[in-house]
Amino acid sequence: MNETTCPQCGGQLDASRWPTAFRVCPYCQSTLERTEESLKALGKVAHVQPDLSPIQIGTTGSFKGKAFDVLGRIRRAWEDGSWNEWYIEFTDGTEAWLSESQGEYHVTVAVENEEWQAFDREDWQPGGSLTAGKTSFLVTDRRETWVEAAEGMLPYRPETEKSIQVDLVSNEGAFLSLEFEGEELYIYQGFHLPFDELNFKNLRELDGWKF
Repeated sequence: MNETTCPQCGGQLDASRWPTAFRVCPYCQSTLERTEESLKALGKVAHVQPDLSPIQIGTTGSFKGKAFDVLGRIRRAWEDGSWNEWYIEFTDGTEAWLSESQGEYHVTVAVENEEWQAFDREDWQPGGSLTAGKTSFLVTDRRETWVEAAEGMLPYRPETEKSIQVDLVSNEGAFLSLEFEGEELYIYQGFHLPFDELNFKNLRELDGWKF
């Protein structure tokens, strides 16, 4: 079957490609969890309000010679604004996030690092420095964030609880984004890329102009 229905509103959903555990219904904004036995509605998230991003679900691109598809989006907010986190999947099945904020783009992938888990988190304040292995990092930002809205396919359920996000850069240009949710720490290694180097296709048209 290439179609299924939302258990909350009955809307028709394309099931021909559904590689993730979670999906936001485009009709009623319910978060849907897909299991082997059933499709469950887990509550609703806000609709992503229109913005000036040229990216949309269905946009394609490439990173380091690997093609990817844009499958979903989380709109993450903080006290002074918000930005887009696009969920992308590469053709080899690898997943990543494409962060888009004020014309800056970062591709980030989740990594495991026990050394980072052991650091005192209160030391991670802007202007501070940390050394992991042979690499020194400067803390450039620390902010309280939350999920404001979401759409499309996602690797996890979009939660609205607040978390702490810390950004760090090394002298060599390596980028790390750390996210604290309660006692849990999630580590993302990032790469900054200019817009043109991501080789986007199927972008949105804005005011009659296509990127």
